[in-house]
This record gives sequence, C-alpha cells and structure tokens, in this order.
Amino acid sequence: MKILIRLSPLLLLVGAAFLVEAPQPVASSQAPGGEKETWQVDRVHSSLVFRIKHVGASHFYGRFNHIEGQIVYDPELPEEAEVSFRIKADSADTNAEGRDRHVTGPDFLDAKQFPWISFTGTEVAETGENEFTVEGEFEMAGASKPISIVVTKTGEGEFRGSPRRGFEAIFTIDRREFGMTYGLEQGILGPDIKIIVGLEMTKQ
Repeated sequence: MKILIRLSPLLLLVGAAFLVEAPQPVASSQAPGGEKETWQVDRVHSSLVFRIKHVGASHFYGRFNHIEGQIVYDPELPEEAEVSFRIKADSADTNAEGRDRHVTGPDFLDAKQFPWISFTGTEVAETGENEFTVEGEFEMAGASKPISIVVTKTGEGEFRGSPRRGFEAIFTIDRREFGMTYGLEQGILGPDIKIIVGLEMTKQ
C-alpha cells in the first residue's frame, strides 16, 4: 500500500530558508525505517482450510491445495506492508470428486469463469504483540468485498538455509455476498464460511 505524506507550507518555508542560509551542503539524515523485504509463500508448507455448516448439524471441512502470494514490508514499518495472496479456485479439495466438481462449478466458485480467489491488503495496523489487522479486498466468484483480517505471527525459523516466518489468519465470510445461495432455503448448507490460513513464508 502507498502512504502519501504532505508537508505544510510552513515547513516548506522553513526548509527553503535553511537551504538558502546554509554556507555548506548539509548531509541529509537517513529516513526512518530500513530496507523492504519480500517474503514469498512456501506452498508446500502452507495450508488453507475452510469450514461450513451441513444440515444444521456438523461442521464440514475442506481445503484448497494451491495458495500463493507475498508480503513486501519493512520490519521497522510494518504498517506500510504490501500484502497480496491468491488461491486457485479449482484446487478445492473436499475428499470427494463429485463434490469437488460441484464446489468448483457454477453453484459455488465457478472456477472456469473465475479461476482465482484473491486478497489484496489496503491497510495494515499493528494491534498487539505479533498481531496485525489487515484491511483489504477479498475477491471470489466474480464479486469483491472489503474485509478485515486479524493476522498473527506464529514464529520464525530456518529450513535448509532459508529464513522462514509463519503467520495465521482466521476469518469468516458470508457466501451470499458472493452470489452463493445453493442449499440455503433447504437448510442443507449454512451461509457462513470460516477460513483458516496457515502460511509459511520464505525470504526472497
């Protein structure tokens, strides 16, 4: 995300006066913050699970097998992070081939017409120790809605010489907002889909 900083006219006048009066060039001080880092999703060690209520009785779980994305940020200025992720809609896995075809078909994800589910962060706020709130746009089945996601940093480590950082996010969407109404009137499926994302990121 981009943050614009506007200087007041008074500050601009003071700065101009300083430049005029200074007899020698003055070295500018370093701007706050360090260098931006890019962290990429390690698809092999990341997971996305979803949950929906079935016939008012049980929670049914499925998953997506393909998730990708990255975070670009300065560790000293996490609120300026650039966050983007996407999921292959046809990678939905419910442990039944016929149901997978239904979930990825027109009644739900319509993966042929809308092959990607995506989230793009527009604002990041550090809300606690190892906790961030990320505002952004969630796009699925051709509809886009603003959502707020609480993200927890789960740890740091190293794997085969590569630095790793882990993050987890749990949030709920209303599938009706994305045009998915199949099974609602009959009480077969509930309206809410809970999404649990566990990410392992590797530094680029």
